[in-house]
Amino acid sequence: MWAHNTYRDFLNELNLTKGSKKLQALYKTFTEATATTNGNDFSTALVKAGVRVTPNVRGNAWQVISADRAANLTQGIPIKGGPVKVNGRVIANQELAEAFIKHLIDADLDASSVLPVVGSGGPGEVYHMHPTRLKAADPAHSGDPQLLGYIGETVQGAASRMKNQDHVAKTIDASAPDHTLIGRSLTVPQMQGLEGILVHYAEQLHPGLWANDIPARNMTAPKNATVLAEGFGVLAQWYRNNYKKL
Repeated sequence: MWAHNTYRDFLNELNLTKGSKKLQALYKTFTEATATTNGNDFSTALVKAGVRVTPNVRGNAWQVISADRAANLTQGIPIKGGPVKVNGRVIANQELAEAFIKHLIDADLDASSVLPVVGSGGPGEVYHMHPTRLKAADPAHSGDPQLLGYIGETVQGAASRMKNQDHVAKTIDASAPDHTLIGRSLTVPQMQGLEGILVHYAEQLHPGLWANDIPARNMTAPKNATVLAEGFGVLAQWYRNNYKKL
């Protein structure tokens, strides 16, 4: 039962360390909303207050999806096809991306071991260029045995894309890089969303160890919301199909 009486208690309940004028206004709205729900359903009351919320699956708190939590915006992007649940627990969007990246690294460049993301039918492909002969985007990591590769997208076919000059130039011996297809049969929005999501979280998880030298797609820009929803949608289906194998 939500029965906190102070703004600080409200922030603590939301797993926030600091607030803002927007959250102060939200606190007032929330206290009014709880009056109509007897204060016994925290999530319902927030929804009634017009706030998008998502369970923080790493704990028991709830996170507010707002400008105050921009870093967690991907948690609130709707997944096409609905949220993923395993044994009654909602799998957050970020967990979907992290699970795929871990799977990719664990597969250790063995293309036959990689379980690709499959779209709803389209020319789009997302590929992983093996790190063996790649130059690091960060010169400090050139030749680093821990280099993890490069994630990219294409509609021309990944095998053909490897022969393009910009990709050949990424290798230390100026030849086409080795690659593995990690997403196929994707519509263009699915392709763009999946590539943007994976690049974003790959760099967060292992900073400096990827050869991608272009900033990842902005995860908080409204213009990207549609493609990110599509990307999380195909990731969600991949997780539903494969989580028991991971």
